[in-house]
Amino acid sequence: MQIDLEFGPNQHEMTIDLYDQEDIGRDDYLGGVVIGDNSSPIGQIQRHTIAHDGAVYELTYAIGERANI
Repeated sequence: MQIDLEFGPNQHEMTIDLYDQEDIGRDDYLGGVVIGDNSSPIGQIQRHTIAHDGAVYELTYAIGERANI
């Protein structure tokens, strides 16, 4: 899936949490990552591996410049 997220005003990091797709309950949390607004150069692809209960998930992301709206 491809999702664009924006840092809010004065927000310098966000947490991306992964959950199992079924009805979300306590046992469906797969892991997460905290991404800072200056954690990597603009446009550079980053990968974060999350391992949980024998499964491995790879989160791929890039920090972009905020659009002037």
